[in-house]
Amino acid sequence: WDGPDGGLELVGPPLKSTLACNWKVPTEDFVGDGYHVGWTHAAALQMIGGELAGLSGNRADMPFDDLGLQFTMRHGHGFGLIDNAATAIHVKRDGYVKYLEQTRGGIREKFGPERERLYVGHWNTSIFPNCSFLYGTNTFKIWHPRGPHEIEVWTYTMVPKNADTETKRSIQREAIRSFGTAGTLESD
Repeated sequence: WDGPDGGLELVGPPLKSTLACNWKVPTEDFVGDGYHVGWTHAAALQMIGGELAGLSGNRADMPFDDLGLQFTMRHGHGFGLIDNAATAIHVKRDGYVKYLEQTRGGIREKFGPERERLYVGHWNTSIFPNCSFLYGTNTFKIWHPRGPHEIEVWTYTMVPKNADTETKRSIQREAIRSFGTAGTLESD
């Protein structure tokens, strides 16, 4: 969470919703089910357009082998990266793109080119059993068990701590639009 100028912070209050599923399923889905993106979110990806629209339907027109990284550990933790896609889900992204471009040099200086690659990529990450987040989409989720077949989801927005107020608001609006309780991708 450390960055070139203050790292990230969570913005709330959290959006809350209830899902009918086993409490471990969403955490595993975030990192162990990479193929679900193209099928589950096909219509939303086509509507949003941009760099990730080619994932819709898992079509062969995307260079899947060169898209990034994906790995999981035997105890449910995992991490995925789509290269150069930190802002890809954001429809209104000018402020966020500008912020990343202005600060990526600081990441390179502080952490090296490997971490700069991560900084400008889109992450899907889980810390098993009940925390998942999407850096780029800027969504941080905590999955609260409410029994074996129901969970309550708390969704926060992750923003650069030292970004200007308008950039933070824009990032939060886009995060809610995509993965908020009634978001385009969350609804899928």
